[in-house]
This record gives sequence, structure tokens and C-alpha cells, in this order.
Amino acid sequence: MDQSERFQRARDALRQVEAQWRPDAGVAGGRLFSLSFGQDAIGLPWSGLHQIEGPAGDAAATGFALTMVRQGMQRHGRGKPVFWITAPGSLDSGRLYPPALQQDQAARMIFIDAPRPREGFWAFEEILRSAQADAVIAELPPPDTVAGRRLQLAAEEGGSLAILLSLAGIGGAAAPPTPARSRWYVASRPGGTAVRLIRGQGLCPGEWRIDHDDAPVSLYLAATVGDRSLHPQTAA
Repeated sequence: MDQSERFQRARDALRQVEAQWRPDAGVAGGRLFSLSFGQDAIGLPWSGLHQIEGPAGDAAATGFALTMVRQGMQRHGRGKPVFWITAPGSLDSGRLYPPALQQDQAARMIFIDAPRPREGFWAFEEILRSAQADAVIAELPPPDTVAGRRLQLAAEEGGSLAILLSLAGIGGAAAPPTPARSRWYVASRPGGTAVRLIRGQGLCPGEWRIDHDDAPVSLYLAATVGDRSLHPQTAA
């Protein structure tokens, strides 16, 4: 095999790799999905960055991020994985606890534990740009303007939903400029969750109070050590 043939084979292999990682046709652009709050719903861009903030130690923002991903994937999901990126920190401070996920949710998620926020932002951008994810959620500090803009462009290029989850936000502070398509503050309240849209592209700021359903939940517990049959028990 002469040198020209080797170069041609290398070009062919590169084209195959580029085709594999190319975004699906029409994924970028103005596609929207509906985010519902009971009887209310708003349209959010699918291929874009959305920033969710919340107080430290509060899991409400994490639950809201999962809700956004689930509702968005009902319309625009392509059967690809959902990546969840974390930086060093305790899982019991309001963050997602992977073993607690339902089986169908956990089966589609890939978890990445970055050693530092810098590596977390690098992974966030590269996964978005690869077009091999339906959605990427990253638990990282708020980025600067340049980093935020790079994430937004990567989400548009890859056609994926990007969610930046920052659990140390200050709810009462004025929102600085952000390239995210929407910015939220989510916190627990007695009997439910308080959701505030700080700003959004083409959207008016607003607030919603989401009540939690207190209906009894059936828990399935082993009756005895020797008898492994399952018997439903009603939680108070």
C-alpha cells in the first residue's frame, strides 16, 4: 500500500467518525418544548442552556431539573443518554442520589464525577458539542460570561438540552447578565415548591407555587427474613 492509499483510507475513516458524531438533521434552531406547571405551561428552547439555582441543602432544584429533562424528552428525546456531571461535594446536600432513581431513569443516565469545576465545564461543553446526548445536567458553580456563551453555542451545535444546576444561588440577589436561554430559582416551601423564572428569552418573569400530593404511598417490604414475599404497606 503506497502513501496515497494510506491517506485516502485515513480520510475515509475520518469521514465515518464525523458522520457518527454529526448532530441529527434539524435538531438545532427554534425547537421548543412545553414546561408545565399544573394548568400553566411555557415554551422553552430545547437546544439551549438553562440555568437553575437553589439554596444549598435543598433538593427542590434537583427535582425541577429532572422534571425539565423528562418533559423535554417527551417531545424531543432521540433515545440517547442523559449525562449528569458533578464536581466534588457531598451527595447529601440536596444533590441527586443515583441509587434512588427509578430503574428506567437510571438506565439512561451516565454519571461523571469531575475532579474540579474546570474539568466539569470541559466535559459539559464537549458532551454537548458531540451531539451524543439527549440532555446534559451539570452541578457546577455559575460560569462567567465567556464560559456560559460557549456552553450555549455547544448546546445549539449538538442539539441537546443543557441544564446548569447551581445549588448555592442567592434567591434575593439581582440576576447578573447570563447567556442562558432561561434562568430559574427553585426552593422548597411548606407543602410544596416555589419556582421563580428570573429571566428568559422571549419570556416574562413569573412565579409559581407547586403543591405536593400528600396521597399515601405504597411501600413493598419483606414480611420476614425467612419469607421473601412482598406485602404492600401504606406509608403515613
